[in-house]
Amino acid sequence: MLVSRVPRALRSTRSCSAVWNYYNQASPLFSGFKRLYSSDPQLKVSSETPATEEAESSNGSTTATAQPWYLNVVKDQIQETSFQLQELSFPRDSPESLRALTTFLRDDLGLSDIIIFDLRESKDSQTTAVARISDFIVMATARSGKHCHKSFIEINALLKQKFQTLAHVEGNISANELRRRQRRLARHTNLSKNMGSRSPTTRSGAQTESWYMIDCHLDNIFINVLTENRRKELNLEELYAAPEDKHLYRRQEMSSEVTPDEDDDNVLAGLKRLAVRNQRRYYSTISDRRLIVTELSQQNFERAYSLVRNQPSLHVLKTINSALESMPSNTPLQVENWLQFFNHVWSAQDAQKPEYWELRLHFLQLLNCSKASQFGADDIFSNYLQFKLASGVQISKTDLTEFLRLICNNLQEGTNNYEELARTNQTVVEALKLYKGIDPQIILDEEVMCLVLQTMSNSKTSLKALNEMISYVCAEFSPQIPGSVISTILQALSQNREYLGILKFWERGIDLKKTNDYRPWHLFVNTIANSEDQSLMKKVLNDGHLLWIKRNNIEMSPQLRNALDKLFIAVDPENIAYEDLKDFLVDGPK
Repeated sequence: MLVSRVPRALRSTRSCSAVWNYYNQASPLFSGFKRLYSSDPQLKVSSETPATEEAESSNGSTTATAQPWYLNVVKDQIQETSFQLQELSFPRDSPESLRALTTFLRDDLGLSDIIIFDLRESKDSQTTAVARISDFIVMATARSGKHCHKSFIEINALLKQKFQTLAHVEGNISANELRRRQRRLARHTNLSKNMGSRSPTTRSGAQTESWYMIDCHLDNIFINVLTENRRKELNLEELYAAPEDKHLYRRQEMSSEVTPDEDDDNVLAGLKRLAVRNQRRYYSTISDRRLIVTELSQQNFERAYSLVRNQPSLHVLKTINSALESMPSNTPLQVENWLQFFNHVWSAQDAQKPEYWELRLHFLQLLNCSKASQFGADDIFSNYLQFKLASGVQISKTDLTEFLRLICNNLQEGTNNYEELARTNQTVVEALKLYKGIDPQIILDEEVMCLVLQTMSNSKTSLKALNEMISYVCAEFSPQIPGSVISTILQALSQNREYLGILKFWERGIDLKKTNDYRPWHLFVNTIANSEDQSLMKKVLNDGHLLWIKRNNIEMSPQLRNALDKLFIAVDPENIAYEDLKDFLVDGPK
C-alpha cells in the first residue's frame, strides 16, 4: 500500500519545483527510497509524460545537473588594489649593478622609500668617512626587523648567484646575542621610566627597530635597510646628502606642545620630567674646542676668555697648543697675550700632574720657535724651570736636556755673534745652579755634558771658556771619557778650525795610562780629513800620530778603513808619497 503511493507522491513533488529542491537538499530519506525501489517499473520517472518534462524545462529545473546545497560556495570577489610602484631616480653614469639591486629591493623585497646617494664627486671639505670607501649609498625602509633580516638574506643570495660576490653586513645580530640583550633589557625594565622617558624599553624593541648596513663588494655600493622608526631616529640622509641638498633632509625642531598623557596629572611624574630636562645639556653642534681654536687663530683673546670658563684646564691647554701650532708663520704673534692666556687657564691643582708640564714646555717651545727674538732662552728658563721649581715640583734631567736642546737650536738659527753666545751661556749656568741642591753631579752626565759643550760654540765662534771646559772633562771623567763626549769636543773644536787644540786634546787630554786605547779613531781621522787643511793632514801623517793605531792594536773596522782612505786621498791623490804608510796601516806589515 505504501509502496504503491510512493511513485504518485514523487510525481506530485516534482511538479512543484520549490518542494522538489527542498527534497533534494534536505531529505536523504527519499533518495534512499529511490535506491531501494529502483527495480520497480512504476518508480522509473525518467520520461513518463512529455508534458511533465516540458514543465520542468519551463520552470528552469535541471534535476540531472543540480548540485547539493553544501557545494554552492559563494566565491569572494577578488579586490584588485591598484598599487603604484615607486619611481627610482638613478645617478648619471650609474652601473647596471646598481639598477639591478635597487629594482630587486623594490619589486622582489617590497622595500619602500628607496633613495640613492651619489658620493663619487664629494668635495674634500665635505667628504665623510663613508664617502672615501663608497660610491653609492642606497637607503630603503623595511616593515620590521624580520623584514630587514630577510632582505639581507635575499640580497646576499642575489649577489652570489648573479654577480659572484659575497656581501658583508653590520647589524645582523645573532640569536644568542639577541637573547642576551633581551635578558639585559628585562633586568632594566624600569630604566627608561627612571630617566623620564614616556616609552619604556621592551623586549620587542630589539626586534622591531633594526638597521642593516650591507657592503655589496660590488662597484662600491652600500645598502642601508632600516625600519621606519630607526630611519627617522638616525636621519642618515643628512649625512650622505650633498651640501646643497642637506637642508632637504635636516630634521625639524620638535614642537614645544606636549600631547596630554595619562601621567600629566601626576605631580611626581611631572617633577621627574622637569629634573631630567634641567639635567640635559643643550649645546651647539660646533664643539667648544673648534670655537676656541677659531678665536685664538684670530688672536681674539677676549672672546677666548669667555669660552674657556668652566672648561677642564688640561683640555683647554691642549686646545691652546693646537691653535698655536696652526698659526701661519707670517702672522705676528702677540706673545704676551698668549702667555697670559695660558697662565690664566692654569690652576694650582695641575701643578702635580706631569701632563701639565709637558703641555707647558711644548707651549713655550712653540712660542720660541715662532718668535725667538721676543721669547728667548731666558724667558723659557724663568717660565719653565724656575716656575716649576717655585710651584713645589722637582725639576728633572729631562727638563734640563729639553732646555739645552732648545738653546742649541736657537744658536744654529741665530746671529752667531759672541755676545749672543755669552748671554746664552750665562742662562745655561743659571739653569745648572738650580740642580745644585737636587743633583750636583748632573753636569757629569754624558748627555748633559754633550749639550753643554754644544752651547759653548757655534759655526763662527766659541767661548773662551771652552778650553777650560775641555780640561774639566779630561780631569773629571775617569777612567775614560765617553765616546759621545769626545765626538762633541772634536766637533766643537773643528767648527772654529782649532786644529792644534784637537791634536792637544787627542794626544794629551785623553789619559790612557790605566786603560787600553778606547779612543774613537775613525772620528779623529774623519775630523782631520774634513778639515781640508793640507798642512794639518801632512803634520798628522809625518809626525806619526797614526802609528798609534798599530802600536795600540786598534781593530781595523770598516769605518776606520774608510776614514783612512779618505784621508790619504785628500793628502795624496796619486798614492805616491804615502803609499807605504797606507799599506802598513790598512793591510799591516808584509
